[in-house]
Formats: sequence, structure tokens, C-alpha cells
Amino acid sequence: QLVYFNLLEIMTIVLGIEGSANKLGVGIVRDGSVLANPRVTYITPPGEGFQPTETARFHQSHIIELVQKAIKEAKVDPSELDAVAYTKGPGMGAPLLTVAIVARTLAQLWNKPLIGVNHCIAHIEMGRLITGAKSPIILYVSGGNTQIIAFVSGRYRIFGETIDIALGNCFDRFARIVNLSNDPSPGYNIEKLAKQGSKFFELPYAVKGMDVSFAGLLSFLEERAPKLLETGEYTVADLCFSLQETAFAMVVEITERAMAHCDANEVLIVGGVGCNVRLQEMMNCMAEERGAKLFATDERFCIDNGAMIAHTGCLMFDAGVRFSTYLDANVFFFPYLSIILVKDSDTRSTSFHLLGRMGIRGLWTYIQSNSENFSSYELHNQPLVIDAENFASLCYRQAALRCEYGGEYLAFKGYVQLFLKQFRICRVNPIFVFDGCHSKEGSKLDTLLKRNVDQFNKLSSALRNINSISNLDSLDLKIDITPRLCRHVLVEILRESSVRYIACEREADISIAKLAISLQCPITSGDSDFLIYRPIDDNQVYSFIPLSSILLDCKQRSLPCSVCKLDGSPCFFISCKVLNNSGPFYKLKYPMLPLFAILVGNDITSNIRLPAIIDSLIHTSDLQNTSYYQRRIHAIFNWILQFCDMKQPLSLILSLYSQNERDDIEETIRSGISDYFLNISGENLAHALGFSNKHYVSLSVPSSSKLENSNIQNSTTSWGSCFEDPFKFSKPIFERNNDKVSIFHHWPKELIKRFKSLELIPSFLDYMYVRNGVVPRQVVEDIKSPNSINECMSKMRSILNGLIYGLEKHLGTNEKLCGMENGCVTEYRRSSNGQLTKTLISVKPLKPPCAKTPEFSFVSFFSQSFNVNLVKDFKPLEIQGLAVLLVLWFRSSFHAQSKAKNIQTSPVGLALSCCAIAINLNCEFLGRNNTFEDFVNSICTHFNKCADLAKSVYCQRNSPFFCIEDVHQLNELQSMASGLNHLVALIEVLCPFYVSNIDEFDTSHLKNSFISFYPLWMLFASGRLIYWIGRLLQSLDPSERFHKVINDWLPKLLIKTNFISQQQDCAQRDFTKLFNLIDKLN
Repeated sequence: QLVYFNLLEIMTIVLGIEGSANKLGVGIVRDGSVLANPRVTYITPPGEGFQPTETARFHQSHIIELVQKAIKEAKVDPSELDAVAYTKGPGMGAPLLTVAIVARTLAQLWNKPLIGVNHCIAHIEMGRLITGAKSPIILYVSGGNTQIIAFVSGRYRIFGETIDIALGNCFDRFARIVNLSNDPSPGYNIEKLAKQGSKFFELPYAVKGMDVSFAGLLSFLEERAPKLLETGEYTVADLCFSLQETAFAMVVEITERAMAHCDANEVLIVGGVGCNVRLQEMMNCMAEERGAKLFATDERFCIDNGAMIAHTGCLMFDAGVRFSTYLDANVFFFPYLSIILVKDSDTRSTSFHLLGRMGIRGLWTYIQSNSENFSSYELHNQPLVIDAENFASLCYRQAALRCEYGGEYLAFKGYVQLFLKQFRICRVNPIFVFDGCHSKEGSKLDTLLKRNVDQFNKLSSALRNINSISNLDSLDLKIDITPRLCRHVLVEILRESSVRYIACEREADISIAKLAISLQCPITSGDSDFLIYRPIDDNQVYSFIPLSSILLDCKQRSLPCSVCKLDGSPCFFISCKVLNNSGPFYKLKYPMLPLFAILVGNDITSNIRLPAIIDSLIHTSDLQNTSYYQRRIHAIFNWILQFCDMKQPLSLILSLYSQNERDDIEETIRSGISDYFLNISGENLAHALGFSNKHYVSLSVPSSSKLENSNIQNSTTSWGSCFEDPFKFSKPIFERNNDKVSIFHHWPKELIKRFKSLELIPSFLDYMYVRNGVVPRQVVEDIKSPNSINECMSKMRSILNGLIYGLEKHLGTNEKLCGMENGCVTEYRRSSNGQLTKTLISVKPLKPPCAKTPEFSFVSFFSQSFNVNLVKDFKPLEIQGLAVLLVLWFRSSFHAQSKAKNIQTSPVGLALSCCAIAINLNCEFLGRNNTFEDFVNSICTHFNKCADLAKSVYCQRNSPFFCIEDVHQLNELQSMASGLNHLVALIEVLCPFYVSNIDEFDTSHLKNSFISFYPLWMLFASGRLIYWIGRLLQSLDPSERFHKVINDWLPKLLIKTNFISQQQDCAQRDFTKLFNLIDKLN
């Protein structure tokens, strides 16, 4: 059955009301066409300005009449409207409130959504609509604003602005000085008089970098104008002429500087002052000299009007923005906020993802149920230690990106960059700390097995129902499975942004906590284990911020802090919550707190028997309206709270076990408590991150936010006589950190460096350095297939394990290989029914082939291990890297071979190659004019449109069922790509190491000259795009697929620039080189 899509686009109609100052306008816009735009102006007598109260009364007396007039002119009925939009700010409070109340009332009467519009953005969007400017530098000049703004890829960036009063305000106040009429506006009368002026009076010219100042210029005129006019030396027309020429020269200068910085060829003038003909003449002269083009409008759209609010409301409505029709504190606002208008895309998930928190089950819900457990906190001008694993998962979910297509990593990159941008603005120095390998003992095995089975069951349930849904992009799979490469992509982003990060040798939680204490700064995570950590030293401060409480919106302080005041910088902060050390949860003292966590149950320990009193407390709890689990936590908390030391509760727990069981249970509890014991110092980690003693000792939490630890019980007295030495609990940790069993023991220094920088991937090392076996991650895959996604990596993993085994044998440090037993490592493999089976895999020691140089060793390794003969001096290296990836994947993928005879006809392989080459060239050519941060969103938007097109074409001819096999192949490619990156990083060190046979070998050989890789966020930018192009190619004859890609889809994926012909030539050249090379490698 063919499914046809209705391609008729329903046009959005919005009524917009503008009233932020003395202009009141009502506009109606239908999909970019202005249907009505009546406007009235509150005019005051000469020499007077307009006051908020009087202006609001004027708006109140005219607004209903204007609404009726607009509806009549537009010839629409209120029922035809899609939404009501209004000016949310910035502006004058009383007029804004009048407009907001009327808009809210109309929205309720007509049962329409309410949309609040930023006044500044509306000016810009209207200017772009009327003039057709694409990516201009914007001069926004009005009575309340003067800013130089770059508009690129749907984002606004302020390059410069007035540091005191706006240009329009300067003109208005000068008009009062010389007693000019306010009818129709002071600026218009200044412009008219300036045409009659002929004598120039030199005025202060205040340009400061990218900023301007008009206050001094105005003060200069205030002091001298009366005398100059009285003596007849200058006329009012001369002063108007001088004021215009000076002020306009200032703003044209900084506009030209912004254009040079961005290499822009368009400039757009918006705002009320923007309709001044002389300003447009001066700007046009500058633009022509630069070979650029000026875009400007007349007074209909430059001056405040309702149509600009309606048009921007249309954009926001189409993007899914809606406000409540009930007034609250957010109905209008005063400060300028630069917002992003991005059309909603199908890379965004329709489901709401809960943060996948780990640690103590149910503890987040329990603690957050009492608001007194957290207090408000302002992040500003300080370090912030971040649990990187949790951050990666949180960002993907908060961005609401889709999971079922294999990951939307380019959009993920854009969202992470927004976080980093907020940190920079607020002068927060983020420090990301990643996990290394799992714990040596493999103590989380049961948790990992259970988690894997749970995720498999969710995936299985979703896939059973998927084919009954006709519109795949409205599909809500309800699967909480983070795409495989989020962690790796985060590392790439941090590396590109020069943000501090590091990987610990093993799991990082305790190291993260100690690092924050050493740096005397807050820590943030979504893992509830961090609620349990406490410093042992009473003089140390531990400040924990829930990651989900950090708002992606910075605010400016009215009074700057001392640091910002000293250097004259704006003082911004991020609002969040911090664990309150005087809240109810802090009543539980250390070390009773870890005991509480163990009894509740965490990732390692659960099902400890509880005394009967707990059951009684559950049934008599004052939380009867909550879940059983919340009442259970509350009961355990209150039970432990009554004890002053460990002796009695531990005795009561052990009494529930037989004599033979007690030793094991006591050891389980002892070990569990030690996992929360902050006995190690964070100084080593701080040094590894580049902090010196002097540096991190001087760092501190701002005094306004500093927390005290006065209510933490002295750890040396709270353990009771049974455990008089608290450090008994830390002995297992000291043993685990023994140097001889450290993963890094005797490793080459460069290999350690690559581990800590995550060029090596710890999960691939778990096989050799973690007991009890490895549980591979569950991803979206074909669960009916007898071959799991991880099967395609069998040969690669065997080689990786063999190289590590060979290294440790060479170093004589085999005792570190706790993951090996009788020459085998353990992996839990999934069967088609979802069961995980323990499988032993034989490992043989491997070394790169002996050769005279590391280069020959490197080439020989690929030839002997993978039967791939790398081509010397091949350029670009990334194309050879992509070719090797595709060859190794296709050889090992059952699904790929079942869909195509070779890579040249593989739908997924062709789609991936096409997208990777296109995004690389998009970044290269767009980067000639802009910074990367400016065009991530542009590429995302373009790729989303291309995915929509591919989907539309495919669904017109084919049944739109979800093809899990294609997503399975894409996730195979992701596994292979991460493994190949890891392998190359490993043998780049091992080849010169074995050739020189010393630790301090020649580092010039470390970067091979044969193979490199596109960043993973680039290679797998959009799973949805790859999926739909792949589906479309699958529907074609195999002989047509290659030509369809190179002649049709590759050009479509390129964003048009001034170099489009060169782009297309480069794209076809790289694509052809790639597949010619694949023929050679095979």
C-alpha cells in the first residue's frame, strides 16, 4: 500500500501587538505576508519626553480600536488566527503590562495560544523578511537600543553596543535641548533640519573597541548648545547636522569592523533610527567600498510596529513555542535576552527523557520532596568540577534528541556548546572528569547485567509495536538508551574548546569529590551517590549541585562582584541549587550516611536484611501518599537517625543472619562504606589537570555562597567502639591503588597520557583489567538477529586484547591482568531471546611486526592483522581512515552483506560516506567566513531539511515501516569507528616503543602518516539523515545507488556559499577518491 503525503503547507496567521514605548501597533501576518499593520504614536509637547504611566494610559485608550482596525484591514476572522503574539520586552514596564494583559485577554477569548516576543529579535526578523538579507551584520539603532549583531545560522551574536545610552535616546534628548517638536518624532525632525545645516561643529568621537558611547557627546552639547545658539555662531540645523555626522560615523565604523571580523558581505539596518536616510547613505558608501550590500527599510517597518511582532510570533509558533494564557512573573521582562529561533526539527524526540540517574535508588525523589534540602546558589567566577559521564547523558536528554536512529551528534554538539558558552559568560571554569575502567573487582556486574536486560526488554517492547505507526517521525519509542558515542563526542568537543578534562584510572566518583574539595569549588552530577559523600576534615567544604538544577540561562547582577568590578567586566551568573548543609537530610551524620545508602541499596550493594522495626515505620510513616519505596527510604533514614554510632545498628542487622553468613555480610557492609570514604587526596588529579599547589589552594567558593561543615559529626568519634579506627574502611581502597596492580604500572608514559586524554577508550580495556567479565552496552539494534551488534567487533576486540596481553608480558606485569583467567577473558553475549550468556574468549599475546622503523611496523600491522594495505602519502588522511572503517565493517557485518554485494552498493555505507564528506566540506567552506560556533545550527537545520526530503520521497513510493536493520548497521559502524580510533592510538605508541624498547622513545613517530579520522560528531552527524538517505537508496536498483549519491544527494547536502562550484568539485573528488581507495584496500 502506497502512502502519499499532503504537501500543501498550512500557512500560519498571527496577530501581534507592539507597545514597548510610545508607539502602539497591531499587525496581522500570514506566513511572511503583512495583512494589516496600523499604528498610533503618543506625542508629547516639545521639550518633554514620554512617561511610562501616561504612555500606558494612551495605549489603553487606543488598543481595542487598533485591534478592530487590524482585523478589518486583514479581512480575517479571529477564529482563523493561529496565535496571539505580544511584546514581552525589553521596554517600559507600564506600557508592556498593558499590552500583555490585552494579549492575554484576547488569547483567552479566542481560545488561541499566547506567544511572548522579544522586541529586539522582532526588529531583526522583520528586517530580514522585508529585505531578504540572509546572514547580515545588523546595526540595530533605536530609542532604547544600539547594538552591532552578527546573524549566522539562526543565531545572534552581539559584537558591540552602546555602553551608556542608545543613539535614539541621544537624539531625543538633544531635541529637548533645542526644543524641537516630537511630532512625528524627534529623530525625524533632527534629520529634516540636518539637511539645512552647513557648518560642522566638532563633537567628541567615542568609539571604544567594538562599543560606542553617546553620553559624553550629549553632555558636551548640553553644556555648549545654548551659548552657541545664543551667539549665533551655529544654528540648530548646524548642530543637528554635526550630531548626525558624528554619531553615524561612530556606528558605521564599528559596523565595518564587525563585517571585517566576520568577512560578511551583507549589512542590515533595523530599529527606529534605521529609517534615517543619511545613515543609510553613509552605510551604503561603506558597504560599496567593501563590495558588500546594504539592506534597509523605510519607516513602515523600521519604526516599532505590530507586524514585526506578528511575524516573529509566526516563527516561534512554527517552532513549537507556546506560553500560558495566565499572567505570571514571566509574561514580560526588561533586560535584553538574545534568543535563538530554530524551527523545530525531527531530530528532537517527542518523548520526555528523565535523567538516567545512578547511585542510590529513589534517593533523588526522596530528597527533592523536601525543598529545605536545597538552597539557591549562584555560579560565577569559580571552578566547577563536573561528572562528565552524567553530563553527557543529561545533555542528550535535555536537548530532547532522538535515540532511535543511532544518534544526532551534531545537534548534541550544538547543545553542549551552549552550556560551555554560558560557563564562559559567567566566568565559570568547568573541569570534566570521566570514568576510566570499571573497578578491578567487577563489583557492579550484577547491576550491569540487570540494566542490560531491562534495556533489552524496553527495546523489545517498542519494536513489537513500531510497524503499526504510519508516521515514523511522530513515533515515541519510549526507550531510554543513550546513543553509543555521546561520551566520545563530548571528549571531542572539550578538546576542540580547550576545556580541561581528564579520565581517571578507574571509576571517578570519589576522585571527583576529592578534586572538588581540593579546589574548594562546587561539584555537579546527577548521580545520587554524591549526596552521600562528605569530607573527613571538618575544615573542608563540600558543595554539591544537582546537574539538572543548572539552568541554561545566565543572568546579570545589578551590582557586580569585586572581581568583575575591578576589571570592568559584566557580572553574569547561573542560577542553580546546592545541597543545604542545614537541611533535613544533613541531620544524618557521617559515617551513618554510607550505612543508610547501603541499606537503601546502590549500584553495588542491595537486599541487605532490615530489622522488623523498619516495616513498622513504613506503615506508620507520615508519607502515606507517596510510593512504598519512598516510605521505605524515609523509614530507614529515621531508624538510623536515632543511633549515635555504628555499633548498635550493625549488630541489629547482623543478628538477622546465621553465624556462617555474618562475616560475609559484615565485609559487604564494610566494603560498601569504604566506597563512600574520601580517604584519598584530590591533589594528584589537580596536578594532572595542570593546577599547581599555589593555584588550587588559592581557589575558593565565593563568600556569598560558601557553605560550612559545622554540623558534620567528627568522624573519629562516630564509628563507635566496634570500629574505633575509621581508616579500617579505607584499606581495600589503598590495596586497589597499590602501584603494582595499577593499570599504568610500567606503561610507557605516552600510553598513560593517551588513556587520561581518552584517546584510548577504557571500555575496550575492561576485558583485560576487570574481573568477572564485561557486559557490552545495549543500543538500538535488531534484537531478532542471532548476531548482536558487538559480534562485528569480535576480531577487532581479539586484536586489542592481544596487544594489551603482549605489552604486559613484555613488561613482566601479567599480574595486573585480573580480567584474564586461564588465558581467556569473559564477555556476556546476548542471545536472540535477550538472555546474556557468559562466554570465554581465548586471548593470545600480540605485538606489532618487527621492523626497522615504527612507520613500517605500523603499515605491516594493518596488512598482517586486517589484510588492509595502507596507501602511503594518500591525502587526505581522513578519507583513508573512512575507507578502512568501511572495509573492516562490511567484512564483519552480516546485515551489510545481506543488503548489498559490496560497499559501493551498500545503502548505509553510501549514506554515511555522503554525509561525512558533505559536513566536512560544509564546515570548511562556512568556516572561511565564520567561527564554527556560528554555523553548527545552520548545518543542523540544512541536514534536517534534507532528511525531510529523503523521507518524503521514500514514503511516496514505499511503505514507511521502521527498518531496524539499517539502524543496526549504523550502530555497528559506530562501534567499529570507536574501536579503530582506539586501535590506532594504541599502536601509534606500541610501534615506536617496541622498536626503541625504551620508555623515552622518539615521539616524532607518534602520529602516523597513513591514517586519520573525521571527528565522530562529523562522521555520524545525524542518524536520521543517514537512515532516510539509506532507505531511499535501498529502494533503488543497486547499479543506480552510487550515481544517485554523487550526482543528487551529495550536492543537496552542501550548503550554498560563494564557493559552491568549488564545494561541489571537492565533494565529488573526495567521494570518488574514497571508493577508488576502497577498491584498492579490498
